Amino acid sequence: MPIVVSLAETQEEREAAYRLRYEVYVEELHRAELPPTDERRIEEPWDAGAAIFVARDGDRTVGTARYTRRAKGELEHEEHLLLPRFSPWHPNQISMLSKLLVLKQYRRSGVLAHLAAAAFRHAYQCGDLVNFIVCRPHLLRLYQSIGYRIYSCNFQLSPGGVSVVPMVMLIGNNSYLEEIRSPLLAYSKKYGEHPEMQAFFSREFPEYAALRPLWLMSEEAFNIADFDAVRTEDASAAPIFRGLESSVIASLLRRFDVLSYESLHWVFRQGDHSDGMFVVLSGSFDAVRHGAHVDHVVGSFVPGDVFGEMGFLSDRARSASVRAAGPSKLLVLSASEYQKLAKQEPALALTLMSNLFQMMAERFHQATDTRSHLLAELEALRSSRPA
Repeated sequence: MPIVVSLAETQEEREAAYRLRYEVYVEELHRAELPPTDERRIEEPWDAGAAIFVARDGDRTVGTARYTRRAKGELEHEEHLLLPRFSPWHPNQISMLSKLLVLKQYRRSGVLAHLAAAAFRHAYQCGDLVNFIVCRPHLLRLYQSIGYRIYSCNFQLSPGGVSVVPMVMLIGNNSYLEEIRSPLLAYSKKYGEHPEMQAFFSREFPEYAALRPLWLMSEEAFNIADFDAVRTEDASAAPIFRGLESSVIASLLRRFDVLSYESLHWVFRQGDHSDGMFVVLSGSFDAVRHGAHVDHVVGSFVPGDVFGEMGFLSDRARSASVRAAGPSKLLVLSASEYQKLAKQEPALALTLMSNLFQMMAERFHQATDTRSHLLAELEALRSSRPA
């Protein structure tokens, strides 16, 4: 039976969307900002005036998305979206897509693409030309592939919360959708081109105008871009790429995405669902273990270092939090991208995994040597005490 996407017209259909949010965000992903409740549903103030889309497989709700128009009220995270800079369309042609989620077993079935397409058509029906979304790092590639663009720096969901990426889609900017091969291009062409969108973005956000997803970058672009931490052929600065030639590393990097962090912004928090592995490009990061009363810095990462690999391999919750020590950049590889690599280039995937296990073994031996050294010092202190 085909998946059917439609607007939630009844309260029962909206309730199904609220319950699905709880099932995915709380029961599956264990989002720290969403504690368990007896009601087992997530309804928010923005839902009142929003269009709620639901995807169904028969009688089962398997996906949902929320479409909110600025003309009807404030948007979620509005203080971070730089809305005044979109003055030609603010407020009446501005909207936001949020709470876009799909049950785990349907995430490779095209359900999310159907939900995005439904929201895209809805935007045209409403006359909206600017649509925002706020995404977590592991979803950056997904939303870039649809047509959303980074236009501002990351922000934290709450004080001490994880960093998220604000993104925008300029609806009708068909030249950009064509460049990135967006699945929404066919829909967009039906509604016409808005060439002024590209000129606006280049003028208003010049620092982001030339930014493109890594999968579009050529080997020449990698050679002049900020990839010193991973570019050397012996990969001495990045053990995960050890033994790979520069051309192979360039090809492999197209599976990654680049993220920027401000000082003291969190990449993830202890207990979070594991959703990617990270390689430091620039700056540095600290690993923090949270105790009952005191937080402890238990490790640091500099360019070339990898972190998050344990959760990446085991799909377990994060054992510690990681935050930027200063302005820094990361490469992130999602589990889904690695699975694609394993299917399409199994030998390269095996080399990457072999390097990862070797790197983890080296860390284990270093930790063991450090522990042995500390135990020896402690025993020496005990022996030196007067009887």
